[in-house]
Amino acid sequence: MNRKKIANAISKAVHILVVGHRKPDGDAIGSILALSHFFDSQNKRHKLFCVDPPGSDFAFLSGFKKISHDPNIFREKRFDLIIVCDSSDLVYAGIDRLINEVDYPYTLVNIDHHKTNSFYGDINLVEPEMSSNTQILYRFFECLEAPLTRDMATCLLTGIVTDTGCFSNQATNFKSLEYASILQSKGARLYKITQYLERNKSISTLKFWGNVLSRLFYNPRYGIAVALILEDDFRKYAQDEKAAAGIANFLNGLEGVKAVMVLKESKGGEIRGSLRTTLDEVDVSKIAGYFGGGGHAKAAGFTVKGELKRQDGRWRII
Repeated sequence: MNRKKIANAISKAVHILVVGHRKPDGDAIGSILALSHFFDSQNKRHKLFCVDPPGSDFAFLSGFKKISHDPNIFREKRFDLIIVCDSSDLVYAGIDRLINEVDYPYTLVNIDHHKTNSFYGDINLVEPEMSSNTQILYRFFECLEAPLTRDMATCLLTGIVTDTGCFSNQATNFKSLEYASILQSKGARLYKITQYLERNKSISTLKFWGNVLSRLFYNPRYGIAVALILEDDFRKYAQDEKAAAGIANFLNGLEGVKAVMVLKESKGGEIRGSLRTTLDEVDVSKIAGYFGGGGHAKAAGFTVKGELKRQDGRWRII
């Protein structure tokens, strides 16, 4: 099985690089930090990388400061094993160009739970039935009979909590609840996770949300509610990008819509789209796929070049 192949690759590796995706969320960060704690227990040399710096709201996780976002790490370090977590492809991971420039031999491992995964690794461990990537890693550690420390359990639980919307969205299933219970028995700090990630809204952040929601509109042709986040919104309310976290999941509770989409302007002339639905007959990953993105049937995303501009009374991507 591929778990055994990955275990063998780790055993043979001298220097390992673990990568999370662009704009890392709790599942990506929890995954790479859980692996880092495991590698520490095995005395394995390793580095952690995300092309974008992780949000400071995850700083409570042990090992957070070890995550680099310096792309020179690919050139300066010689890794014989590269593990990419929670990414359907290398573009979503943000390392497609970086890894193409690597001039030394390495084994690429792909660990992911998105059904749109392109199986890009030399070894692929892809389980779309899992609510989060950290659930896959929990099973991996279980198969290895690796002891779970309190810090590892907290990292793994962070991924489950964030990808299930604190056990409120349709990604939540029996396994996510079962694993969460086991992780808590191992000392995972659920209260701290929810304190930092769910109860972290300031008054200025809520004003930011109010401004974003003032632009919420409904497209009756497709049954989609759309919210727009402009780059100026962040400056106006002195917020960073983490202020936008949770808006898509919040809107997913809207009554009478088939799906919700949040379009957010980012630096560098990019627009990131986040899609959510609660309906069994709707698969938002197909919409995301049309724009070159991917994800799950109930939660997906994409990135396109452009700016949000209002023309002739309508908002458009220019």
